Amino acid sequence: MQAVSSLCELNDAARGRGVAVAFGVFDGVHRGHRKILDALQRLAARTGAMPVAMTFEPHPRAVVRPDQPVPPRLCSSAAKLRLFREAGVEGAAVMPFSRELAALSPEAFMEACLHMSDHSLRGVCIGSNWRFGRGGAGDTRLLRRLGRQHDFQVAAVRELELFRRPVSSTRIREALKAGRLAFAAQLLGRPYSVDGVITHGRGQGTQVLACPTANITGSNQLLPPFGVYVARARKLSPDGMTASGTWLEGIAYIGTSPTLSPPGSPPVLEFHAFACTGDLYGTRMEVELLEFLRMDMVFPNPQILKNQIFADIETARERFRGTTA
Repeated sequence: MQAVSSLCELNDAARGRGVAVAFGVFDGVHRGHRKILDALQRLAARTGAMPVAMTFEPHPRAVVRPDQPVPPRLCSSAAKLRLFREAGVEGAAVMPFSRELAALSPEAFMEACLHMSDHSLRGVCIGSNWRFGRGGAGDTRLLRRLGRQHDFQVAAVRELELFRRPVSSTRIREALKAGRLAFAAQLLGRPYSVDGVITHGRGQGTQVLACPTANITGSNQLLPPFGVYVARARKLSPDGMTASGTWLEGIAYIGTSPTLSPPGSPPVLEFHAFACTGDLYGTRMEVELLEFLRMDMVFPNPQILKNQIFADIETARERFRGTTA
């Protein structure tokens, strides 16, 4: 899959087929987003076009409402592209979002994003409630009018509902913050995962606790409550867009290591694989959080913490064996 910053860069890849484009922030690429991407596939097949997902960086809310905090990410930029490809998308346009773009009229916004005048656009797929252009004035009705003017089809996709509420990134964040991993996985359509690069930690896992761990950094994703999780991990390609290894079973720790680290230490995500993995430093890895085992806590001394970690490992092994601890 080709990732670009403008649709113009996909002209060669489209090979004269033209493009069908799905719009969205697509944070998490959850089941609601997959419904839009599935509709994109049908639209592309109907028009003979190349299916392309268009997303934005940075998050539009950071530009439109700079005085408000930006929601924590549900997936990295690389993971988003990886999930696009798994959904059958052939190209991804990551559009730089700026104050100038946000200030455009709906018509000018679409022209800036889609270059409607070059006649290569075959279709546009959006969520039915999606708004665009200055003040969110653009809607499905306006997009259909633009489609008639510029000869492209429009597919507006109704929100996917689960348990009488729309599936949304906000709802998934709420579930993760509450530690409801299973419910978040239902909304996502897969277990929640965090990916990043393995870096050197403080060496406490091997030297103090006899439990070597991979320290995952650089994701800037939402982390669920601190504690220990049943988890599995796999290696990714250096760009993060391809899974390059089999799943490794293990446990993950999220927290500040309060027993061994000074107060105020930043939170870490560490993964311990049951099987020996060799030197992984510098490798990009995805860690899936499958089940919460216990909360983070301060132990009286490192030996008691070490004993608890080995108990956690045995419990996690039994979970993978499908038995009850």
